[in-house]
Amino acid sequence: MNRISAALLVSAMMLATPANAASPFDGTWKGDPTSTKMEAKPEEFSVRNGVYDCKTCLPPYSVKADGAFHAVKDRPYWDEIAVKVVDPKTVSYKFRKGGKLIAENEQTVSADGNTLTNKATNTNNATGSKVDMTTSLARVGAPVSGAHAVSGAWKQDNMATAISDNAITMTIKLDGDRLHLVTGVGETLDAKIGGDYVPNVGDPGKTVTRAEQPAPNVLKLTDMRQGKVVQVATYTLNADGTTMEGAWTDPRDGSKGSFLIRKQ
Repeated sequence: MNRISAALLVSAMMLATPANAASPFDGTWKGDPTSTKMEAKPEEFSVRNGVYDCKTCLPPYSVKADGAFHAVKDRPYWDEIAVKVVDPKTVSYKFRKGGKLIAENEQTVSADGNTLTNKATNTNNATGSKVDMTTSLARVGAPVSGAHAVSGAWKQDNMATAISDNAITMTIKLDGDRLHLVTGVGETLDAKIGGDYVPNVGDPGKTVTRAEQPAPNVLKLTDMRQGKVVQVATYTLNADGTTMEGAWTDPRDGSKGSFLIRKQ
């Protein structure tokens, strides 16, 4: 659901090698969330006059902040949200898909009003396994007059202060010209390098991916949903053979980021 959470779940494909040779990319890899750097516009949302308004969501939407579930269109991973004001510094969010609770978030503003901590739990994946993530955002500009403390513009520079291993771990294997990939939450990709888009089996958002190799040490995965490209990720193999430099961009709003992936 979170783009950066989604960016770390995107895995690297492998360099083509002779049929009987093991690829240096074979094995298990884990993203390093502490290495993540982001270049994106601040996230902007508000809770005011009983309404939650997310201006920078893709696409933007508004719902009543009354604690009840409300339907929202054009969301690949959820279809209902419940927004509740817990206290003057905290707002909670619950998400459902097909009537099933699949995620919960809680946002809390610091005493000085300049830091927003978001604690999120998500089970919306192929295995239904629990993913926990905590992120910290810094306020940009002044608070919104007459609105709840969480309201305003917030900038996230890094991926997370804490995230479950299953959200950032993947196992990859190259079999001839085919990439076999399994994420830590059970989603699988079987793609021909240079071939057409194929489904990420088990992905609730029904993402399809095209795998390419634009250079010997550079790998590229292009993700598409509902006919629109939502992310382009590239991976550069380092000379040490144990790390890769990952980079992603979202063409919908121009946001981008980078992170390090380590072989386990």
